[in-house]
Amino acid sequence: MFKDRIRRMEDLVNRLTAALRQPAAPPPRQLQTAQDVIDLLQEQVETLRAETQAGAVQKARTLGYLAELSRKAIETGSLAARLEALERGRQSQGHQGNHNHAQPMNGGRNESSSPNRAAGTSGSPNWLD
Repeated sequence: MFKDRIRRMEDLVNRLTAALRQPAAPPPRQLQTAQDVIDLLQEQVETLRAETQAGAVQKARTLGYLAELSRKAIETGSLAARLEALERGRQSQGHQGNHNHAQPMNGGRNESSSPNRAAGTSGSPNWLD
């Protein structure tokens, strides 16, 4: 009877000692970019992998969830980088004066704005005006 109590007390002391050895909570961080999210998720994955108290199935589910979130963050970051590169390329083309805008077939005039067409006095096609 005393041996059982002593074992339980030793087990409790061991668990409390292990809990005290855990590092302090990390300082708060702001998540402003996809890379910030990826860094946070990586930190959490490593913490979870080092966890000894969690069950294997619980760890596997949580790791799968974190992996999916990481995949989405990586995808989002990649798309944002591609969009930014496209915008930079488009801006640099605008500064070079390389305007390749297609002109309408009627020389840029609105067909209804032609005085002859509006009055209905000309039977000739608009392109002859």
